[in-house]
Amino acid sequence: MVARWWIACGLAAAVAFPPVDARPGAGPAPSAQGPTQGTAQEDGGAADDEQDGEPNGDPSGADEAVDEAAVRRARIERLIDLASTGRAVVRPQAAQRLVEFGDEAAAILVERVGEVGDALEDLGPELVEVLGEFGDDTLRARLWWQLDSPSFPWRPQAARSLAKVPRADELARFHALVDDRHAQVREAAVNALASLGRNSAPDGGPGPTEVLLRARLADPDDAVRRAAAITLYDWGDPSTAFWLLEDLRRDDRFFELRTGERARFASAALLEQRFEDLAGFDPALDPSQLDARLAWRKLEERLLAANDGARPELPDVARARAQRIDAVFGLELRSCRHGDLYLRWTADDELFVGTGRAARVALPPGTVRTLLGGLDDRLDRLGDQRFWGASGCDTEQLHWRPPGAERTATFLVSKGAQPVEDLRPEALSDVARALLATLPEGANDDPRLARLRKRATDTLGSIGGPTTSR
Repeated sequence: MVARWWIACGLAAAVAFPPVDARPGAGPAPSAQGPTQGTAQEDGGAADDEQDGEPNGDPSGADEAVDEAAVRRARIERLIDLASTGRAVVRPQAAQRLVEFGDEAAAILVERVGEVGDALEDLGPELVEVLGEFGDDTLRARLWWQLDSPSFPWRPQAARSLAKVPRADELARFHALVDDRHAQVREAAVNALASLGRNSAPDGGPGPTEVLLRARLADPDDAVRRAAAITLYDWGDPSTAFWLLEDLRRDDRFFELRTGERARFASAALLEQRFEDLAGFDPALDPSQLDARLAWRKLEERLLAANDGARPELPDVARARAQRIDAVFGLELRSCRHGDLYLRWTADDELFVGTGRAARVALPPGTVRTLLGGLDDRLDRLGDQRFWGASGCDTEQLHWRPPGAERTATFLVSKGAQPVEDLRPEALSDVARALLATLPEGANDDPRLARLRKRATDTLGSIGGPTTSR
């Protein structure tokens, strides 16, 4: 069932986009001979743009042969430019096409990025994500150097690039990334460790890698938990499949964002790859429907049989029975550098942090009523405008759904990696300041709540600018 769903999505994408596979890790292996003939016409996207700037021979009609090396260099330079600044649909295709030029392209990329400086940032996220596929030591060292910089906007892409073909001598560095502040970096590190192997202790017990991955089973981010669970399952622990089974029961939302459905599809795909079928379970169905519940029970019986009838104790963050959250307003923050943050406030003076089984904070009585006072006046100052900036990796959304409203009003601020002065309107900064003041400060055993006010303030500052009054 999941396979048919992915196929349907693939067919839909094939209609809308050129048929080059731009998934992380996909695409042909590097070749010293460069791209095979015919790809320029078959590409339908990057190739057409590439040809716009490609030399076509000697305009004078002289008999001497075209300088093949110059032509190839021009094609590589053109692909680099397309992968960095081309149209959104072209950039990942151009980056993957560039990998086909192998060492030739790697040498030119090394010239461009150097050993220090911001040139790697200028390449853009799509190109950074394929640099590890060239197998070039200089490019790889440059990726690691940038990963150590919290201000580098493409850290998740750099981590995924390195994780595609991890090296054994990098084991300690991937161990360190498992605790990174950015969930996508943690997920990439888990996937790298999965490729490097279990590395058991001398006595046959769990080694450092396995210990680190077991800790990630309680990660605040569900994608990291899934990556850790499926890796440990593949290493011979059938109990961790229950983390994926639990995801199949999720029906949570963050306002209109169907976070539970997304988790169901992701976990169902991983389980189907291991079990070939899902006993009739369809992740598209509401998990409360009878057919879904019956299929889930069959899968549960299968996992219990594989685990000698034992059911593992799941951490609270991994449980599917999320609270019903009737939020009045929320902040959805997605930052290139800081990662994602999901915050909701209810009329009952509760704050929820995260998605799925979110962390709950009881606020002082009257907090939300005070926040609501004057909020309409502030938002009315914005008129009918709901979007500021331009599409990019930095986005902040204020969701506003007063009691009794049928729909959520969303106010969106967005930009690319570079700062934009005075991007957020003052009315939204007023609202942000009031919301930030209600967040807990300081240390907390729950990583979702630790230094929450500072993290939210820093994330907002990196997107729409400081929330201080102008």
